Amino acid sequence: MSLRSFTVGFNYFYGWDVAMVESWVAHALQQSSAQDGFHLDLRLHAHHKQCQQGAEKDDPYAGFHDRDQSQRKWGFRFPSSLFSCAALRSLRLGHCLLNPPGDTALPSLETLHLTGAHDSDEAIHLLIARCPRLDDVTLESCSELTRVSVPGGMRLRRFSLRCCHKVASVALDTSRLRALDYRGAVPSGSLFTFHGGDLSISSGTVGFCGPSCLSTGEEHVGLCRLLGDHFVTAKHLHLASRRLGCSIESGFFPCLPLFSRLHKLELTGCVDRGTTVYAVPRILQQTPNLEVLTLFLTPAAPDVDKNPDVDERSDVDESLSNYRLDEYPLATIPRAHEVSCLRQRLREINLVHYQGTDDEAMLAKLLLRNALVLQDLSVVFPKRSQKLQTGLMDKIKHWVVSKSTKITFQ
Repeated sequence: MSLRSFTVGFNYFYGWDVAMVESWVAHALQQSSAQDGFHLDLRLHAHHKQCQQGAEKDDPYAGFHDRDQSQRKWGFRFPSSLFSCAALRSLRLGHCLLNPPGDTALPSLETLHLTGAHDSDEAIHLLIARCPRLDDVTLESCSELTRVSVPGGMRLRRFSLRCCHKVASVALDTSRLRALDYRGAVPSGSLFTFHGGDLSISSGTVGFCGPSCLSTGEEHVGLCRLLGDHFVTAKHLHLASRRLGCSIESGFFPCLPLFSRLHKLELTGCVDRGTTVYAVPRILQQTPNLEVLTLFLTPAAPDVDKNPDVDERSDVDESLSNYRLDEYPLATIPRAHEVSCLRQRLREINLVHYQGTDDEAMLAKLLLRNALVLQDLSVVFPKRSQKLQTGLMDKIKHWVVSKSTKITFQ
């Protein structure tokens, strides 16, 4: 019987682990079969944290690598058979030095996921170019990578670039590309270059690193360009930033593109009444056919300053009649009852990590009182006392206006 998959994960990888892991990988490769396929998952640091902002300094293991010189000092080397393994279908590596040889050939590899690879552009490009059946590529926290160029004959279906802060350009073939994920700084110019036909992304993720993202006009323009150029055809879109709807009073939201095909939207960030509660209806106004909305609510950072001029009452009416016109112009912020998808299309709402703060309650109340055709509501609470959770559940039930809504609490 051949071995079909092999997974190794370390919290931290030290020099004395080298010989053992080398022998494990070599033996696993020997037991693989081209007929059955083989999947290798080797992560030398299992605890990978998201970076904050910048380049090398944001690698959570940067100091550790500098102190131990990473693989160079440890001497870990992949068996040569890895780079000529005809059985290899998927390869996921974390904090490894690849150093692929010039005769690399992986004819069956379909999925490549590299996290914390410190190889040069040339080494990573060589590896990609020698995988003719490659379908899915993820490059994450690759500190030395400055550009990505996938050969024209390789038609990926999914590409993900996460926290590779030195990358200035990405060139991809669009003929089969359907999923595009990006996390990093807001591009100041055109980061992606596509060839091979019209771009038709059906699923996308856009996230931003750093505590001050989306705080300048240049960043707003860059985000609008990124969304408008690459994601307007998406049916599923996930937007993540430290603060949902940061700087709503800026010129960002009036230039937000129309997502006419979008059916599923996910938003990740903390809720700030001075921005988020007004931004979400504005975003939903640009998604007229939206059916599923998921909010991943993160705790507010301690240095997030509230706007002292914003009304601090938690009981706000459904039309947002109490917003300050001088702070948030009517042309920028729609009333909730004017958002068509809320009234006619939105059938599912998910609130994940709902803590019931005044700001979160204000947003939840605004959505639920205007979701007239809502069929399913799911609320996931963090761990807290049963008494507090029961109180939150009672409030949520009171806000739901659709009598046919199925409510699930977790």
